[in-house]
Formats: sequence, C-alpha cells, structure tokens
Amino acid sequence: MRASWLFFGLDCLAALPQLTLASSLVLTEMPDCACFTTAVAHSTCNATNQTCVCFNQALQTEAMDCVAESCTLKESLVTTNLSMTACDVPVRDNSRAIVTGVITLTAISALFVVQRFFSKIFWRAGIDMDDWCILLAYLVCLTNTLFVICGAVRNGLGRDIWTLSPAEITAFGIYFYAGGLCYLAVLTFLKISLLLFYLRIFPTRSVRRILWGTVILNAAVGIAFFLAFAFQCHPVSYFWYQWDGEHEGQCTDSNVTVWTHAALGITIDIWMLAVPLSQLRSLNLDWKKKVGVGIMFCVGAFMTVISIIRLHSLIKFSLDVANPTHDFVSATTWSVVEMNVGIMCACLPSLRYLLVRLFPRFLGTSRDSEQYHSGQTGRVEAGRSSNRGTNLGSHARTTVQGKTSQQRNNTKANISERIYGLEFGDNDETNLVSMTDLDRGSARSNVSL
Repeated sequence: MRASWLFFGLDCLAALPQLTLASSLVLTEMPDCACFTTAVAHSTCNATNQTCVCFNQALQTEAMDCVAESCTLKESLVTTNLSMTACDVPVRDNSRAIVTGVITLTAISALFVVQRFFSKIFWRAGIDMDDWCILLAYLVCLTNTLFVICGAVRNGLGRDIWTLSPAEITAFGIYFYAGGLCYLAVLTFLKISLLLFYLRIFPTRSVRRILWGTVILNAAVGIAFFLAFAFQCHPVSYFWYQWDGEHEGQCTDSNVTVWTHAALGITIDIWMLAVPLSQLRSLNLDWKKKVGVGIMFCVGAFMTVISIIRLHSLIKFSLDVANPTHDFVSATTWSVVEMNVGIMCACLPSLRYLLVRLFPRFLGTSRDSEQYHSGQTGRVEAGRSSNRGTNLGSHARTTVQGKTSQQRNNTKANISERIYGLEFGDNDETNLVSMTDLDRGSARSNVSL
C-alpha cells in the first residue's frame, strides 16, 4: 500500500523462469511498458519457443528492468496476470476454506453466548455487566465475520492480487481496515468482561483495587490502539488507496503499531491470569477443588497461546507486502480464531453452571443435586428460616450477629461458592451462611431450628 508496492509485480515476474509459456500471443496483449517483445528479440529465444521464453534468465531480467522503469503498478499487475494465465499457472484460491472456518467459529461462539444468557435467565441468576460486555464483544465479532465473508473474501482475500481488478483491491483494503478496528474492539470488550467477572468473584478490597486498575488500563490501551489504527494514515482513505501509487498521503509504520499492541495484549493476558491464580492459596477448598478452579482460570491462557501463535502470522503483515490479498490470509484467520476462542473461554464458567444444573449427580456436589431436585424449595425454606429467626427475638438476633461475624471471617470461603456457579443474591445472606456452615460440617444454625 505504500509507494514501494509499485515494485511488487517485479517479485511476481521473478517466478516466471519456473513457468511454461502457452502461446506467444500473450506478448501482443501485454502493456507496451512491459517490453517483452523487445526482450524476446534481444534474447536467443524464438517467440514461439515456450520453454526457452519461460526459462531464459537473461530475458526475464531485461523484462523486469523494463517494468521497473516504465510501468505503473496497475500495468505491472496486468503483465503478471497475462503471464500467469498464458503459462497455465493454477489459480490460488483459499476463499472457500476461509469462509468455512470463519462461519464455523462464529457459530460455535454464538452457542456459548446463548447458553450463557440462557443459564442466567432461566435460573434467574441475573444479568451482570460482564454478560453485557461479552454480548457486545460477540456482536462486534459477528460484524467482523460479515466484513470478512461479504467484504474481504468477495474482493479477493485468499487469491493473488494480480487476478483482481483495481476496484476489488481498493474494496479489499476498506474491509481489511474495518476488520482491524473490529479486532481491537472485541479484544478490549472481552478482557473487560473477564475482569468484571473476577470482580464479582473476589470481594477482597486489595484484589478489587488491582482488578479495577486493570480494567482502566485495559480500556486505555484498547482506546489508544483503536485510535492509532484508525488514524495511521493521513488522510484515512489513503489506507486503501495507496496501493495504486496514484494517490498522495502518508502512513505510520504499521508494524510498530501491530507488534506493540500484540506485546501489550499478551502482557495484560498474563497479568489477568496471575491475579486470580494468586488467590487460590487462600480459598477454603480442598486441593482437588483448587486444582479445578485453577484449571478453569488457566483456560484463559489458551487465548494467550493463540495470541502468541498469531504473532508468527504478523511477520508478513506490512502495508508494503507484495501480495496482501494472499499473504494476509494467515493473519486474518488467526485474528478470527483469537476473537472467537476468547469469547468461548469467557463463557466456560457459565457453561459449567449449566451442566451442573442439568447433570447434578455427575458434575456437581451433593448439595448441587439436592438443590436441583428440590427446585425452589431451598428459597422457601430460607424464607421460613428467616421468619422464624425474627420471632425468636433477642436470642435470634444474637445468633444472626454471630453468624454475620463468622461470614466476615469466611469471606474467602464464599468465593468458592461463586466460582463453582453457586452464586447467591445480595439478599440471600442467610442461605449463603448456612451453605458455608454445611461445608465446614458445623452444627445447624439456631435460627433455622
């Protein structure tokens, strides 16, 4: 897309010695600037000798020098396309594989989001801010899917750039630009959603301060790089017009922006993984449950692994790349994978909650099974217990105060209730305390007698 793109056709012509020219008629169709007729005349090859024309290095070198000096980028595209077509070079087209992969990933992540909201609504767990952030992340991800399928692929993603028309190349640049903005927005919303989920789990003031600080940092990084990508070229339209070398403008070094964002993103991912794992030691859980909780948190590390793999695909990412519609397939694919896998990982806790509710005998504790089969009975009993506690007078109040003190001491134990999908509302303190007591094997509360 920069001026150096004017010479990308030369790299394509360099591959011609490996080709077999089908007919000398192609020479008459090439732009005059290509100088192939003159190059053939200066060589030892006959124009009808297909093998000689294709494999004569001196001929190809002279033709390339002529193209570099005389042809525009559009003319070099025509030259390359005619040469490839005449030599019966197989057309590279990965568009079908791209569409299949993108649709599959988007559909699977949609199922994860649907089950998350289904679980919350059906069991009246309440829709929280982290749920809305995930929904927003998925909607932007879905928009990116439409940009990829209906825009980028339709205008050449997965094919060689010399097989496309100038209008298609420009349209590809527009959709690639829009897809980059979607990618940055999805990652920002996704990480904020995970942090808000952690804020619901960990009530400790020091941890919450760290988490809120990370939320602010992540939002600031997301906004900064969104703006940096959006305005990397001046004017903005130069991003998708610069490829032809006929427009004026300038762009910042895209590699610096992309690699810096990737490095910061991986660093924040590792930090977001370290914060919850640092709290495992203080949880009131046996080691088996701690391992289970740790594994649940470490699933987010899979997203970090994908981010690192995506870095390899960014080696070819540059506005100066010779064949962007073909070379950007890897970067586009891994970006789509990273977005959708991130959404799936963020929805795994709610998936466990759903599975425990549906299969309490196999996946939950005995208490899960009892609560599942009793339906709303637990809520009713909790209400009765609360009423009886009120009628017991001062003795009941004293007992409740004692339990409240115990609840403060066992705050970290209550974290396990939230982690394992056994969240209680703000008004369910009595139920929460009694569940904690049952975990500790203590006697029943006097209030519930």
